[in-house]
Amino acid sequence: MDQNISSKPKRLSRERTEQRILTAAEDVFAQYGFHGASINSIAELTGLTKQNLLYYFPSKEVLYQKVLENILNLWIDKMALLAQRGDDPKTMISSYIRGKMEISKTHPNGSKVFANEIINGAPRLKDYIASHLLPQLEADVQLI
Repeated sequence: MDQNISSKPKRLSRERTEQRILTAAEDVFAQYGFHGASINSIAELTGLTKQNLLYYFPSKEVLYQKVLENILNLWIDKMALLAQRGDDPKTMISSYIRGKMEISKTHPNGSKVFANEIINGAPRLKDYIASHLLPQLEADVQLI
């Protein structure tokens, strides 16, 4: 039997479980903040044991970082798509703002987690911003 075929259901199941955990974590971090959230409350919301959750994400810090990266990636991807269209700068900025507002509506908890992180000086995002966001912003400035 082909190894790829037999491992595909496991990979899909893992991805679904990780997404369930991330969704629950986003909700809990939005409601309680990083310091008020607990792995136990996130595990309970997902229906997993704490040990099972830690199999997927080894610490609260890693899980929080992933939640932040997910929302940032939505915004980065949105800007990259707009840049590919080749619109004039005014249209591009307008479209980006509308897109960001839409993401805030469809992912309110992720947006809240991100806003709280920024308000606190982005201690867990500094490296990620430097390696992922700044290169995209520099490219976007060149377009404008």
